[in-house]
Amino acid sequence: MSNIGEILSDDYSTRPSNTVLVVEDEDLLRLTVAEYLRDGGLHVLEACSGDEAIDILGAEDRTIDIVFSDIRMPGSTDGFELARWVRAHKPSAQVILTSGYIGADTQAAKLGPAETLLEKPYRYSDLLTRVQVLVGTAERV
Repeated sequence: MSNIGEILSDDYSTRPSNTVLVVEDEDLLRLTVAEYLRDGGLHVLEACSGDEAIDILGAEDRTIDIVFSDIRMPGSTDGFELARWVRAHKPSAQVILTSGYIGADTQAAKLGPAETLLEKPYRYSDLLTRVQVLVGTAERV
Protein backbone atom coordinates (compact mmCIF):
# COMPACT_ATOMS: atom_id res chain seq x y z
CA MET A 1 0.00 0.00 0.00
CA SER A 2 1.29 3.46 -0.87
CA ASN A 3 2.17 5.83 1.90
CA ILE A 4 0.28 9.06 1.29
CA GLY A 5 2.79 11.00 3.40
CA GLU A 6 5.58 10.03 1.04
CA ILE A 7 3.49 10.97 -1.98
CA LEU A 8 2.56 14.35 -0.58
CA SER A 9 6.15 15.22 0.34
CA ASP A 10 7.47 14.91 -3.24
CA ASP A 11 9.61 17.81 -4.49
CA TYR A 12 7.65 19.48 -7.29
CA SER A 13 10.19 22.15 -8.18
CA THR A 14 11.56 20.10 -11.08
CA ARG A 15 8.49 18.10 -12.05
CA PRO A 16 7.19 17.94 -15.61
CA SER A 17 4.13 20.05 -16.28
CA ASN A 18 1.76 17.12 -16.80
CA THR A 19 0.77 14.96 -13.84
CA VAL A 20 -1.06 11.64 -13.93
CA LEU A 21 -2.55 9.94 -10.88
CA VAL A 22 -2.52 6.15 -11.36
CA VAL A 23 -5.13 4.42 -9.19
CA GLU A 24 -4.79 0.63 -9.12
CA ASP A 25 -5.07 -1.83 -6.25
CA GLU A 26 -2.82 -4.44 -7.88
CA ASP A 27 0.64 -3.32 -6.76
CA LEU A 28 2.67 -4.82 -9.59
CA LEU A 29 0.38 -3.42 -12.27
CA ARG A 30 0.29 0.03 -10.63
CA LEU A 31 4.08 0.17 -10.31
CA THR A 32 4.60 -0.99 -13.91
CA VAL A 33 2.11 1.49 -15.36
CA ALA A 34 3.53 4.33 -13.27
CA GLU A 35 7.08 3.58 -14.36
CA TYR A 36 6.08 3.38 -18.02
CA LEU A 37 4.34 6.75 -17.83
CA ARG A 38 7.35 8.27 -16.05
CA ASP A 39 9.58 6.95 -18.82
CA GLY A 40 7.20 8.73 -21.20
CA GLY A 41 8.04 12.06 -19.54
CA LEU A 42 5.07 12.42 -17.21
CA HIS A 43 5.02 13.11 -13.50
CA VAL A 44 3.15 10.26 -11.82
CA LEU A 45 1.45 9.94 -8.46
CA GLU A 46 0.11 6.60 -7.26
CA ALA A 47 -2.83 5.48 -5.16
CA CYS A 48 -3.96 1.96 -4.33
CA SER A 49 -7.65 2.82 -3.84
CA GLY A 50 -10.25 5.38 -4.80
CA ASP A 51 -10.29 6.63 -1.23
CA GLU A 52 -6.54 7.28 -1.29
CA ALA A 53 -6.89 8.96 -4.68
CA ILE A 54 -9.45 11.42 -3.28
CA ASP A 55 -7.07 12.24 -0.43
CA ILE A 56 -4.35 13.03 -2.97
CA LEU A 57 -6.69 14.96 -5.28
CA GLY A 58 -8.05 16.95 -2.36
CA ALA A 59 -4.64 18.34 -1.43
CA GLU A 60 -4.75 22.08 -2.12
CA ASP A 61 -1.32 22.26 -3.78
CA ARG A 62 -2.00 19.50 -6.31
CA THR A 63 -2.56 19.99 -10.00
CA ILE A 64 -3.39 16.65 -11.56
CA ASP A 65 -4.10 16.60 -15.27
CA ILE A 66 -5.27 13.00 -15.66
CA VAL A 67 -6.62 10.35 -13.33
CA PHE A 68 -6.09 6.83 -14.68
CA SER A 69 -8.09 4.44 -12.53
CA ASP A 70 -9.16 0.84 -12.39
CA ILE A 71 -12.91 0.50 -11.96
CA ARG A 72 -13.03 -2.29 -9.39
CA MET A 73 -11.06 -1.55 -6.24
CA PRO A 74 -11.39 -2.17 -2.53
CA GLY A 75 -12.76 0.52 -0.25
CA SER A 76 -15.79 2.73 -0.43
CA THR A 77 -14.86 4.44 -3.74
CA ASP A 78 -14.71 2.47 -6.98
CA GLY A 79 -13.50 3.92 -10.28
CA PHE A 80 -16.94 5.18 -11.31
CA GLU A 81 -17.45 6.99 -8.02
CA LEU A 82 -13.92 8.41 -8.27
CA ALA A 83 -14.69 9.71 -11.79
CA ARG A 84 -17.85 11.40 -10.49
CA TRP A 85 -15.84 12.97 -7.63
CA VAL A 86 -13.21 14.26 -10.06
CA ARG A 87 -15.86 15.78 -12.33
CA ALA A 88 -17.49 17.53 -9.35
CA HIS A 89 -14.33 18.73 -7.55
CA LYS A 90 -11.54 18.84 -10.16
CA PRO A 91 -13.36 19.48 -13.45
CA SER A 92 -10.17 20.42 -15.30
CA ALA A 93 -8.75 16.92 -14.74
CA GLN A 94 -9.36 14.25 -17.39
CA VAL A 95 -10.37 10.72 -16.35
CA ILE A 96 -9.44 7.45 -18.02
CA LEU A 97 -11.00 4.34 -16.51
CA THR A 98 -9.79 0.79 -17.11
CA SER A 99 -11.42 -2.58 -16.60
CA GLY A 100 -11.47 -6.08 -17.89
CA TYR A 101 -15.04 -6.69 -16.84
CA ILE A 102 -17.88 -7.12 -19.32
CA GLY A 103 -20.32 -4.23 -19.23
CA ALA A 104 -17.83 -1.68 -17.94
CA ASP A 105 -17.94 0.15 -21.27
CA THR A 106 -21.69 0.74 -20.97
CA GLN A 107 -21.35 2.15 -17.47
CA ALA A 108 -18.33 4.28 -18.44
CA ALA A 109 -20.22 5.75 -21.40
CA LYS A 110 -22.77 7.19 -18.95
CA LEU A 111 -19.96 9.23 -17.37
CA GLY A 112 -18.80 10.96 -20.51
CA PRO A 113 -17.04 10.40 -23.83
CA ALA A 114 -16.35 6.85 -25.01
CA GLU A 115 -12.60 7.44 -24.65
CA THR A 116 -12.96 7.41 -20.86
CA LEU A 117 -12.54 3.60 -20.88
CA LEU A 118 -9.40 1.69 -21.80
CA GLU A 119 -10.26 -2.00 -21.74
CA LYS A 120 -7.92 -4.52 -20.11
CA PRO A 121 -5.71 -5.95 -21.30
CA TYR A 122 -4.23 -2.86 -22.88
CA ARG A 123 -0.82 -2.04 -24.28
CA TYR A 124 1.22 0.43 -22.25
CA SER A 125 1.96 2.29 -25.47
CA ASP A 126 -1.79 2.74 -26.06
CA LEU A 127 -2.19 4.18 -22.56
CA LEU A 128 0.73 6.56 -23.04
CA THR A 129 -0.64 7.72 -26.39
CA ARG A 130 -4.09 8.35 -24.91
CA VAL A 131 -2.58 10.28 -21.99
CA GLN A 132 -0.39 12.35 -24.32
CA VAL A 133 -3.36 13.19 -26.54
CA LEU A 134 -5.42 14.28 -23.53
CA VAL A 135 -2.67 16.56 -22.24
CA GLY A 136 -1.78 17.78 -25.73
CA THR A 137 1.79 16.50 -25.72
CA ALA A 138 1.56 13.80 -28.39
CA GLU A 139 4.35 14.02 -30.91
CA ARG A 140 3.15 15.11 -34.31
CA VAL A 141 4.22 12.85 -37.16
